[in-house]
Amino acid sequence: MSYEEVFSWAENAEGKMVHVDTVPNGKRCGYICPNCHEQLVARQGEVNAHGFAHLSHDRGANISRFL
Repeated sequence: MSYEEVFSWAENAEGKMVHVDTVPNGKRCGYICPNCHEQLVARQGEVNAHGFAHLSHDRGANISRFL
């Protein structure tokens, strides 16, 4: 996946795929990455495209400090 693409799908607790527009905003969404199974945060602002981001302390792009 390139950086231009939006990560808009995640896996819920039952293993079903959900779209970012159908979940609560922020880290309270409680969904995981279908690829690496790390916790995700839903970002649904008014400027950029809606999407999920990894909520991880082990990744270089750690967004948890902004929440």
